[in-house]
Amino acid sequence: MKRLGADLSEQFGRGFGWGNLAQMRTFFLAWLPEQILQTLSAESSSTSTRQTCT
Repeated sequence: MKRLGADLSEQFGRGFGWGNLAQMRTFFLAWLPEQILQTLSAESSSTSTRQTCT
């Protein structure tokens, strides 16, 4: 895990310490892939939405 974190940090920057990687792995194992959405807008695109200007 430490080696993976070092490699990812070198390639992408901060945020890939072993603790964060462990939390990411736990999250991934706890949820089905179809339940993990990149953004909330990905979820809302499946329902009709109406934009309003304020």
